[in-house]
Amino acid sequence: VYVWRTPHLNAGMWLAVLVNFTAFPLSNGLMPYVARDIYKVDKQGLGLLVASFATGAFIGSLTVGAQATRLQLGRMMVIASVLWHVVLLAFAQTTTAFGGIVTMLMAGFMQSLSMVTLAAMLLRTSDPNLRGRVMGVRMLATYSLPVGLLLLGALIGVLGFRPTASLSAITGIVVSLVIAMWWRQSIWVPEAPANRPLKEAFTLPPMRSSLASGIPAVRAARSRSFPEISTVTSGAAPSLTFPVAPTVPPPNF
Repeated sequence: VYVWRTPHLNAGMWLAVLVNFTAFPLSNGLMPYVARDIYKVDKQGLGLLVASFATGAFIGSLTVGAQATRLQLGRMMVIASVLWHVVLLAFAQTTTAFGGIVTMLMAGFMQSLSMVTLAAMLLRTSDPNLRGRVMGVRMLATYSLPVGLLLLGALIGVLGFRPTASLSAITGIVVSLVIAMWWRQSIWVPEAPANRPLKEAFTLPPMRSSLASGIPAVRAARSRSFPEISTVTSGAAPSLTFPVAPTVPPPNF
């Protein structure tokens, strides 16, 4: 209910459902078919295709991490989603393994820009008490992936790979733009909640003041539980007494 009633969170969830339905099947699930039947390569070629996508995603994650405080997350996740599908449209038209590796590298980069900014937006702008539940709803969006795989697999058998992949990529572009326009005031305009800078989204309490305010409470709790320790730490000289063992006379032989 909280996600449904919060426009920018609702938009982010629908975008996650979309990319799992249209983009991830082409980027991951159908890759063995593409390597064997389209590019005519062996397992080494398949490994290069998968590794290129992962490499692009790694570079994209580093890019987002380096620019995290400057990005408008709402805009970035939509723009990267559109560009991701554009790259997949180009991937559908390639006829060589080298072209597929290059396009997969760019697709991984765009995928990371879109999904990392989406996750950051959900965590940054949701209620701190509900962040775990919001991310749980985000995980439910992955259930559109098997539906997309089944549908695209069936269409490939009827239309072929290139028409099916092109149709999926075009659908992703159009629906991404529809999401951006439908929730324009929540994720696209600069003053939208999803585009707030990091320093305005939340503020962390000063570490030193937090520690200083917690020290008296810790000392009070320690004095109640261990009075002998609190006496030593408070500065007073403790009086310690040690029991003296009784003297036992030696036996007479």
